[in-house]
Amino acid sequence: MADGMHLYIHLSELSSNSAMAGGSGSKSKEQSEGGSAKNIQRAAKSLVSYSVVSGTANKLISNKISRVSLQTGATEYEQRLQTTYSITKQVVDTGVSLGIGIATGTWPLVLAGVLVSGVGKAIDIAEKRNMLRTEKNLEDISISMQRIRAGTTGSRGGNQ
Repeated sequence: MADGMHLYIHLSELSSNSAMAGGSGSKSKEQSEGGSAKNIQRAAKSLVSYSVVSGTANKLISNKISRVSLQTGATEYEQRLQTTYSITKQVVDTGVSLGIGIATGTWPLVLAGVLVSGVGKAIDIAEKRNMLRTEKNLEDISISMQRIRAGTTGSRGGNQ
């Protein structure tokens, strides 16, 4: 009984010329596989270089954005910048994922992942909107209670 089997795929061997002759003017199966193997290698190299550059840029930009409120005191502006950067980063990452999916032939899976991610993001946005609405209502109630305590709501007569 065999202990186990191992399958090794060497992408460099797929791109070499076949010892078998192909038809006149047609590519052999190995040559067409070699072309797709080259595409996969190119996509992998691009992905590695993109991830290095993207990671460095992400650190630099996030660091700059996080210092906005410290330097200017504009907390709301920092939050808007962070939200805009987050959305932009997600759009770019989605585009890169689709590009890699198209290059490697797995675009239907990438597209399904993008759709599922979009649904999750829509749910997050709806939950955040509800949370902000609830916080605003609580703040309004608190302000009106403070006005009642201070006596500025017109509860006293005009003679007093």
